[in-house]
Amino acid sequence: MYEFDYSDGCKSEEPGQDSDNLIAIFDLSTERIEYISQGLKVFLGCAPNDMTPSIEEFFPDWRDSVTGSGLEADSWVKFPKNIISIKRNGRIAEVDINLVNGPLGNHLVLVVNEANTISAQDAVLEQVFFSSQYAVALIDRDFNCIGINSHFTELFNYTFDEIHGKSIKLIAPDALAREMESNFSAINSGKIVKSRGLRLPKGGLPIELDILGYPIVHGNRVESTFMLYVRPSYKNRHPGYTSLLSAVGNEYVRENPPVHAPVIDLKTTDWLTGFYSRTTFIETLEQTVERVKNVGGKLALMAIDIENFKEINDSLGHVTGDEILASLGRRISAVIPNDSLVSRFNGDDYFVSFLFDDYDEVKKIAGDILEMSEAPYDIGHSSVHLKVNIGVCYIPDHATDVQTAIRYANIAEYRTTKQGNERISFYSEEMSAEIEDNFYITNFLMEAIERNELSMHYQPIIDLTTDKIIGVEALMRWKNKVLGDVSPDRFIPVAEKSGKIYEMGEWALEEVCRQIMHWKSRNIDNIHVSVNASIKQLEKRDFAERCIGLIDKYGVDARSIEIEITESVSTGDVASIVRNLRGLKQKGFSIAMDDFGTGFSSLGQLEVFELDKLKIDKIFVDGMVSDPRKQNLVKAIIAMAGSLNLQVVAEGIEEKEQLEYLKRFGCELGQGYLFSRPLQKDRFEAFYWKFEC
Repeated sequence: MYEFDYSDGCKSEEPGQDSDNLIAIFDLSTERIEYISQGLKVFLGCAPNDMTPSIEEFFPDWRDSVTGSGLEADSWVKFPKNIISIKRNGRIAEVDINLVNGPLGNHLVLVVNEANTISAQDAVLEQVFFSSQYAVALIDRDFNCIGINSHFTELFNYTFDEIHGKSIKLIAPDALAREMESNFSAINSGKIVKSRGLRLPKGGLPIELDILGYPIVHGNRVESTFMLYVRPSYKNRHPGYTSLLSAVGNEYVRENPPVHAPVIDLKTTDWLTGFYSRTTFIETLEQTVERVKNVGGKLALMAIDIENFKEINDSLGHVTGDEILASLGRRISAVIPNDSLVSRFNGDDYFVSFLFDDYDEVKKIAGDILEMSEAPYDIGHSSVHLKVNIGVCYIPDHATDVQTAIRYANIAEYRTTKQGNERISFYSEEMSAEIEDNFYITNFLMEAIERNELSMHYQPIIDLTTDKIIGVEALMRWKNKVLGDVSPDRFIPVAEKSGKIYEMGEWALEEVCRQIMHWKSRNIDNIHVSVNASIKQLEKRDFAERCIGLIDKYGVDARSIEIEITESVSTGDVASIVRNLRGLKQKGFSIAMDDFGTGFSSLGQLEVFELDKLKIDKIFVDGMVSDPRKQNLVKAIIAMAGSLNLQVVAEGIEEKEQLEYLKRFGCELGQGYLFSRPLQKDRFEAFYWKFEC
């Protein structure tokens, strides 16, 4: 029997009383707590001096429990586990209790039994997690955040008030919502989940984290989850991180004996990512394509490539490179449909294929892959950023067999690389035509010199004051028996990419040297020849030495040759380029900057490259007569060049009115169709004598 003293309201034990008992007494008529033991207050998470909680605060279902208990005066009812829920530390805890009706029939005594285990378990977890040096959040079954520690705030920039009661999806990029739900589903079934993924701090960029989800189980029910977030680089500096994960993982293994994992078959599985090998991917995709042909449907095939990944391997090492590739694989997996086929084909190339209904769906998935792929990768004490290109092909819209679809996806990805700003390209027939054209150009260009298909044409440069020919620009031309006349705009980029430009450039300079000596024998010895040099040539260590060697071989005066560079040299290896240009200048070559005003150069770089001449691009001359702004630009370039003691050549002069304006502005030299088109060497000689006469 319990005796009650109602004079002082709710009471707790005085010091020395049995404070370990977990007991509370309710007045059913007033719905007040008449008495609560100190032990129960501590168990509920109240400080010793806190106000006594109301019944609803820690026993929200007390009415249902009493109504359905069948209690009679002075009777005991022991409830099974998992029936009675009380609120403890703001969380639901299911406990084993006894209820007893008071002697007057209007009081209820609640006695919590077997709570020590629950209390000890929670206390240990709170000590390990909330007081840890890692970012921790406590999540309820509905994904809502009900607790965080200070490290969570430091990592994600959310205070407790900002995130309390809100979905933990707040820190997940939209594309990873499905992955997060899958992880929580596994946790709510009682599993510990370890993963690596991207999470989103408030006002920041996604960061890659190792994530541990640990279920808090009372009885047979998961009531909440501890989530732990750690940067991958953190574990390298703090060995305790690995120990913690191992300890938690080992506890789970003891409860859930593992099934022995099969040995990975490298013939079917990529060792680094666990994705399909190239062969298995193709075989599986072929089977999927056959099913699509029989039952209908559409497949998307994506080629995903990391731009300049070799630089990462060369600078950070292959171990780090492999870690980044594996992380990229996990990110791709997180945002693609669950039934997708994925493969790391080789090196840094990934392929993904999946069924789809809506083309916009494919665009969204490609966008999600791009967003996830280009978020920073934490490596050691720094972050690595990737530039990823994606090419997309549709089956059967674009291709009906796997090999063709792979080729088309690669073509689209290659097109993305060339576009620069666009990171995703969708295949079109025009892309194939361009690629095939480049393929033929590349193959025929390999033997162009041996087959005598290359030639040099010469466009006169005129002194606008004296109307005399003072020089020529040497321009390479290529005529192939299959392709016909191929524009330099088409074959020069291919030559640069294939490396053929070195041989072709040397051939051009040697041809110019021979021609200079021939003209000299014909008494044409008062002109200089401008020869174009690409960035690739200028970056080559021995470029200057080889040029000097050629003129020495033919006995050509270096002052007869001018090397033309473009503003794009500013994007190359400037140190190597400057070293070569200085070597040429010391020998007597002059240096001109072609297409001035269209590229990347700054005024400071005019001095760095030790220029002698600027060439005003045709785009400024076109329409100049009727456009005052272009007139002002041309006048400004001429004035600036004069202040730097540089000569100026205006290119693309086609009209007499343009010539008159240029003379009025003080332009010294000019070239263009008004004077002559580029001419073959024998025709130039005839033109020279006619013009001079």
